[in-house]
Amino acid sequence: MEKKNCWEVIQCGRHSNCPAYPKFGRDCFVVTGTICGGEEQGSYDDKIAKCRECDFYRGIMDAKY
Repeated sequence: MEKKNCWEVIQCGRHSNCPAYPKFGRDCFVVTGTICGGEEQGSYDDKIAKCRECDFYRGIMDAKY
């Protein structure tokens, strides 16, 4: 199975404006200032609780993606 990046799974349409693009699409949860849910996110400490609710994050942790 080909590993997918967050923008491929979430379909946010903002990958070119996101600091996780193009190198950190599988580690977006550790990148400050990512765009998620239409809002710019803060640092890891600020956003990890929200990330843990994300289908992509849970898929990464479960080796689904």
